[in-house]
Amino acid sequence: MKIFRLKYAGLFFLLLAAFSCTKKEYNATPNVVSLSQDIQKESGLSLFRQALARTGLDTVLAGGGPYTVFAPVDSAFIASGFTADKISGYPADKLRDIISFHILPGRIGSATLAGFLSDTLQSLNSRQSPIVTQNYFGTFLNGVRVVQGNINLADGVLHKLGAVCIPPSGDILATLDSLPNTKMAAYIFHQSLGLALFARTPATLFLPVPPQGGYHILDFNYATPYYSSTMLIPSDDAFKAYGYNNISDLAAVDTVHRTNMLASCILYGSYFTADFMGGRSVGNLGNGSSPGGQQPIGNFANNGSVGIITANNQWNYYNLWLTNGNYEIANDGLTINGSGVSVSPRIIQPNIVTTTGVVHIIDQVFAPNGGYSPKGPQ
Repeated sequence: MKIFRLKYAGLFFLLLAAFSCTKKEYNATPNVVSLSQDIQKESGLSLFRQALARTGLDTVLAGGGPYTVFAPVDSAFIASGFTADKISGYPADKLRDIISFHILPGRIGSATLAGFLSDTLQSLNSRQSPIVTQNYFGTFLNGVRVVQGNINLADGVLHKLGAVCIPPSGDILATLDSLPNTKMAAYIFHQSLGLALFARTPATLFLPVPPQGGYHILDFNYATPYYSSTMLIPSDDAFKAYGYNNISDLAAVDTVHRTNMLASCILYGSYFTADFMGGRSVGNLGNGSSPGGQQPIGNFANNGSVGIITANNQWNYYNLWLTNGNYEIANDGLTINGSGVSVSPRIIQPNIVTTTGVVHIIDQVFAPNGGYSPKGPQ
């Protein structure tokens, strides 16, 4: 997965000082025990050991390093349906794709990750790249928390992971089409040229010159290309609670209004709930900062200054004059607050990883800063 590299600005000195005082490293000094030797004796890693042997990756680890291994614990494998019998019968090449995604070249731990960051890093899976996040709340791989980390060994670092990270297989739009509870949102995306383009290939919407015969979006608030996005997608039940019982109900609504139901939910860049913890503000990027000194997150509906440019550089307002969408994600990383939001939506299905970004399912259709008021050219 090729994802836009994201780094939080600054080192956040006060939080880091507190972090350094309270975070206790596990085995901070390297010892003579190798990764392979330690994995063989670590409790709770029997299924990971079985998966390593079935894929031949145990030989890779034994051949040198250094490597950093994010090893899902046994309960994580079982929760993902990977029992011992399932691992024994699972196609070795597909299993290797999954396990190699958890193994990264080099030493990656508290001694080498400085400050608060969320960064795309290379793994032994040559086609997919995980995102490693470190903040005051811990270390995460694709949003999954490390439950015991920084086991510093002779040829690498071992982290025990609380879930199995499955590499993505489709883009955001394909994912919305495939999920059982996002059919209403998928319909809206398919009916909007701009939303569909952004879900499939975010970077093409920020190119300075449109592709021949094609389209892209120009957002006056952003000159930087974004190669991924994060989407807070209302579930089908959320649309029903809002008064839209089926796709026919949505089809009866004008395109601008439909687009505005989702525009504020689309963020620039890849964010997991781990990135939201401690609170983040969305939109209004030029003003202030989020809690903890973090920069606000830009969103698709920022200030309504979005339109489509055609290949001959002519404006086509189409259906994308969007309502402003400034809001805040609360300290828990799951609750969404904002002006005009009477009942705060919550993320109920987090961290769905795709090839073009991250999807979080929320329990409401929400309208930050008031109701959905379609806008035309100003």
